[in-house]
Amino acid sequence: MDTPMAVSGETIKSLREAKAWSQAHLAEAAGLSLRTIQRVETEGTASAKTRMAIAGALGVVVEKLNAPQAATVPAGLQADPTVETTWGIPLVFGCSAAVLLFVLWIGSGLPPTVASHFGAAGDANDRMSRDGFIAVMGFLSTVVPGAMLAAFTYVVRRGKLNLQNGAFWLAPERQAATRNWLHRHFSRLCMGLSLFLGWLTWLVALANRTSPPAMKLLWIVGTLAVALASTSVWMVVLQRRFSRKPA
Repeated sequence: MDTPMAVSGETIKSLREAKAWSQAHLAEAAGLSLRTIQRVETEGTASAKTRMAIAGALGVVVEKLNAPQAATVPAGLQADPTVETTWGIPLVFGCSAAVLLFVLWIGSGLPPTVASHFGAAGDANDRMSRDGFIAVMGFLSTVVPGAMLAAFTYVVRRGKLNLQNGAFWLAPERQAATRNWLHRHFSRLCMGLSLFLGWLTWLVALANRTSPPAMKLLWIVGTLAVALASTSVWMVVLQRRFSRKPA
């Protein structure tokens, strides 16, 4: 049994039209039925005998009719590889909005003068007004992550990405999928920053509940350790994604 093989219907059509041939003319020249030519151009499959007949009629080698090889796209870049998505933008702004509401809620319970900075031993060494503290933390947790994502989106849209193995990852058949992955990855960083600043607001609020205000050393060390570990993992994932080409 002659198993159907993938061929490029577009290539066959282009070669036929270059000769100003109709499908009927090609069918007659190849000794095939018109229905066979129509099916091959539409479905992109043909038996070995049909491929040879079409190639002979068009005056090209059989390999010329082969369907192009599908580009290898690793897991995480397989959905809609030709369509760019920007779902991270509303997600980041939604996360930032939630953190802003949290900051406003926590801030409403702070004293008029807030201990806003603490030394290595946890003792308060700087203060600011409650409204000023809320404004600063609200700005940092919403505007900064949003501005970071907007800047990254601009860089991506302008084609100014500088990736390792960039010629492979930014090839036309992978470009949109690569940008989608980067957009998702960077969106996670922006959301992480917003959540981190919301957590800092919570720690400051807890510290201001004591008299005198003081932040526990464990809180400071633990928060910094988690932040550094999370950032390191984010960077490692980014580096490993593009450091090698998939087989």
